Amino acid sequence: MINKVRVEIGGIGLLFRYKDCQIKKDKNGDLDIKDFIRDGKKDFVIDIEIGNLPEYSREKILFESKENWRSYIHNGSYLFEIYQNNRDITSVCIMQKSLNKAKTYMIAQREGDINNKKFNPNFKKRWSLESFMRVLGQLIFSSVLYKYQGLLIHSSGIILNGEGVIFCGISGSGKTTLTELWKKRKEVIVLSDDRIIVRKEKNGYFVYGTPWPGEAKIISSRVSLSFNSAS
Repeated sequence: MINKVRVEIGGIGLLFRYKDCQIKKDKNGDLDIKDFIRDGKKDFVIDIEIGNLPEYSREKILFESKENWRSYIHNGSYLFEIYQNNRDITSVCIMQKSLNKAKTYMIAQREGDINNKKFNPNFKKRWSLESFMRVLGQLIFSSVLYKYQGLLIHSSGIILNGEGVIFCGISGSGKTTLTELWKKRKEVIVLSDDRIIVRKEKNGYFVYGTPWPGEAKIISSRVSLSFNSAS
């Protein structure tokens, strides 16, 4: 039996499909995805497989974060590697260039044990949606967002009188401080203190909240009625 869960971010539906495994709740993270789980159309499909990582080639490196992920070209598709301790690969995602489907392979392992690179059939096959969305989900979504005329921007954002306003800036420039100040006003809806989506749609530009918070740990699945300015 194939299980499914749909996550909607920025008006775009990501449909996760998985079988022979269960979703576990990530209680230790700062990501809360429940408000983004809803029914609707599927814009992008992600198939999840728990077990050994596949054999694959690294034809051309596109980007390396120097922290926890790398991207490559692989047989005409995009490939993401997620790793820990600068070397131990924990999951691999192969995404079609058409930006409508991806398959992700994840190693099943005990929490904190990344030394066993082979799948142990005695482990319970579970995966965390929150953990997936924290890094790999953000990479996939940022790629898909381009197809829908959108950008994921490093900024805080609010809705004031129905209009979306964003505050861009590098880390330490005051985005979180502004968010905390705006949060005190009843007429304001705070969307996020760190990641905001801006999309061009038929009726104009719109600002969306995201599940990726900053230091203030503020997230929202709300959307503005319009977007005319940014600071």
